Amino acid sequence: MASGNQGSATEPLNRYLARYSALSDEISLPGLRNYNYCLIVPAFDEPTDFLDRVLPTPANDLLVILVVNAPADASQAQIERTHGLLAPHKPQFEHRVINAGRRVDALVCNLVDPPVNPKHGVGRARKFGNDLACYLMQQGVIQTHLLCNTDADAELPADYFARLDSFLATQPLSSGAAIMPFRHTHTTPELAKAGEIYELSVRYIARQLARCGCPYAYPSLGSTLVLRSDAYARVRGFPLRAAGEDFYLLNKLAKTSTVCQLTGAPIQLTSRLSHRVPFGTGPALKKILAESADASEHTQVDCATYADASFDLLAYFYTGYKELSAKKRSMTESNINTQLPVAWRDPDIVFLLKHLGFHPNFARITANASANRVLVRAMHEWFDGIKVIRFLNAARHFHKDEPVLARARKEQGLSQGDAGTLNNLSESARLPTKHGITELIVNQVA
Repeated sequence: MASGNQGSATEPLNRYLARYSALSDEISLPGLRNYNYCLIVPAFDEPTDFLDRVLPTPANDLLVILVVNAPADASQAQIERTHGLLAPHKPQFEHRVINAGRRVDALVCNLVDPPVNPKHGVGRARKFGNDLACYLMQQGVIQTHLLCNTDADAELPADYFARLDSFLATQPLSSGAAIMPFRHTHTTPELAKAGEIYELSVRYIARQLARCGCPYAYPSLGSTLVLRSDAYARVRGFPLRAAGEDFYLLNKLAKTSTVCQLTGAPIQLTSRLSHRVPFGTGPALKKILAESADASEHTQVDCATYADASFDLLAYFYTGYKELSAKKRSMTESNINTQLPVAWRDPDIVFLLKHLGFHPNFARITANASANRVLVRAMHEWFDGIKVIRFLNAARHFHKDEPVLARARKEQGLSQGDAGTLNNLSESARLPTKHGITELIVNQVA
């Protein structure tokens, strides 16, 4: 049984649960056994048997925390279907036995009555489920201090938990999160093409960010996240957002710990035109399908994302970190440009940095930095994953988005090849990677 280093996680858990937990002070749970692992799954408008597909066949000693939720603006039909996931009397918490022989149970949580604030959406459901898991870890009900997150459209590989045992055994405590490999599966040929292209764009952006030297170079999919409970607690858990909650959480974790991308058999994610979130996989698939419907029958489905020249600007920006010095200086609006690294004086980069409000923040950060390492870390914390995306969005002023498929072929040295083939090549060649500020600082401090 994996220990999860539960002793080291106790203090941040206690502090987090006392100050920031989404749980009420008076929580009454049904009787539970002790479990090795937990799996947190939000569910809205799903079929009643979806867990049969989600859970890996050899799962043992597992508590599934099923957070049944619905936003207040959901239709009556959606709410009625979601009620079908609850017991007839709709308790706040219900204990179900899924597989008695393998000691697999579910703790079903009712966030339908009352419904969730639409602005909080899936972020509210994930935070509630993960906070509840943290509470059960604090109480000794869950032994391994890993918060395993997935979604109702996922199918976990058979060795999912075995790989997490290995993660715990081999990775230092500074590794705050693991991202499992993923592949999209499809129910129609049209969705297959759209899903493969979307997946290729996600991989392509992550690889380009890594090439640039960005510490936030990983895909952000909530269905693939595994979090150390103490790291989760230190960043105050999932934000209450209708979408992008996974991106914002990882953005905070990459500043305080390491985000690891694992390899091996992928989590299978069903491509579907989801109505659940305002942006993300579902809306992206709708857009790709709409664009392909407008194209001629001889035009291959594709989607566009940031131009390679925009990533080149970002890569050039990151070269400036090696010139940073914490030497005390008097910095004003009139002389700040003369004291910037060479790359940060490039006219295009100056334009983009002004868009981000960079210069006054750089002056403040420099004034407060006592050493080069402190300055570099502070700059990475300010120019975080959110600002990287804003930088690339603003770079569209200079460079229009470009189709992904042709660029991915060129990257692989292929004249032909569909998105599914390129996704297979990308995954088969990928090694385990680590991301975060700490991973880069050694190379960026003179």
